[in-house]
Amino acid sequence: RVLLHQGMNRPTSPREWRQYDLVVTTYGTLLQDQSLFQTAKFQFLILDEAQQIKQSRTQRAKIVKKIKARQRIALSGTPVENRTLELWSLMDFLMPRYLGSRTWFQRIFATPIERGKVPEVRDMLRHLIAPFILRRKKEEVEQELPERIEIEVPISMAADQEVAYARTAQFFKSRIRKQILATGLSRSGPLVLEGLLRLRQVCTLPSAANPEMKQVTSAKFDFLEQRIPEIVDENHRVLIFSQFTTVLDEISELMTDLNIPFVSLRGSHSLKQRDKAVSSFQALSGPPVFLISLKAGGTGLNLTAADYVIIMEPWWNPAVEAQAIDRAHRIGQTRPVMVYRLIAKDTVEEKMMKIHAEKQTLFKELIDQGRSLFETAGEEEILAFFDNDEDAYVGTGETLDSTQTAMRAREMDTDS
Repeated sequence: RVLLHQGMNRPTSPREWRQYDLVVTTYGTLLQDQSLFQTAKFQFLILDEAQQIKQSRTQRAKIVKKIKARQRIALSGTPVENRTLELWSLMDFLMPRYLGSRTWFQRIFATPIERGKVPEVRDMLRHLIAPFILRRKKEEVEQELPERIEIEVPISMAADQEVAYARTAQFFKSRIRKQILATGLSRSGPLVLEGLLRLRQVCTLPSAANPEMKQVTSAKFDFLEQRIPEIVDENHRVLIFSQFTTVLDEISELMTDLNIPFVSLRGSHSLKQRDKAVSSFQALSGPPVFLISLKAGGTGLNLTAADYVIIMEPWWNPAVEAQAIDRAHRIGQTRPVMVYRLIAKDTVEEKMMKIHAEKQTLFKELIDQGRSLFETAGEEEILAFFDNDEDAYVGTGETLDSTQTAMRAREMDTDS
């Protein structure tokens, strides 16, 4: 006897739950009805997508941990996405204080592990949590799952895009070097992240980094314009993921120009819009293209109608990227899944993929999942991201002034 606890007519007293065996709700409804849930007592409390409480200081995490239950279960494909403290938050939900206080855990485990200098500490933490983790891989659960083929597609930028990239790289490298000298590496993080963001945008859609680059060629869009019609003509269906809403907007325009039906899903869409988009795509005669932001499509979607996946820009954390790909490659899929990861040649994207390969062991240190690449990089490694052929733009007659003005004024359009 199952109660779906949502909507305007949902119960207002835990007494109304007694006729049910199972109460299912969303994290959003839980926030609204926190007093109701905190007065009830459950035999089991089960969190799906438990990484939703990875930030221990959020209201969501605090409320969930106050619900009374004799037994607790947390389900997650990515219990560690960026920081070791995320694992502490999940374990604190399951067994409060088992890994000590947040401050103690940060000092004893998180800081040494993230600095990568004390492997014994990492091994100790893994030993502590191992008895409480059931790790099932997809191939163990569904041995008949079709093959997944991942291809890194090197994209050669056009001459004007190379110039735009070189100019952006030099601009930020100069500023970051000055910032580090003035305030140190630890306080230069926001500028470093902005610089990396802008470089990644130039790799995919230069105008996303700077509106003045509207006329600059996008080699990745040239790839889409050529490849998507071929995929559709061969009766395949495709998911296209991007972190940036402006990129999705431009792809929408491209699909319209190519007369290819599509649906789109963003992080800002409501649950109703989300369900409608998924149902439309999954239908037998549904549109062949689904445009999705990483934020909206990283979890909770079953999109097995697709057998092609295109990642417009590589993401720092391979675990997050893998979650997106798994929207198509999951139980229910009957066809091999082809994954295209578009990598702009001689750019920060190639450097990201190199670090993915070099530090793959780091992504498996705790629970076979990833850590933020940015957290493991030092000053020289960070500045190396901005290395480029600095002669590429010499003699163009342009200065960096307009680039600086436009970039500082440009709002970040990330949807992740």
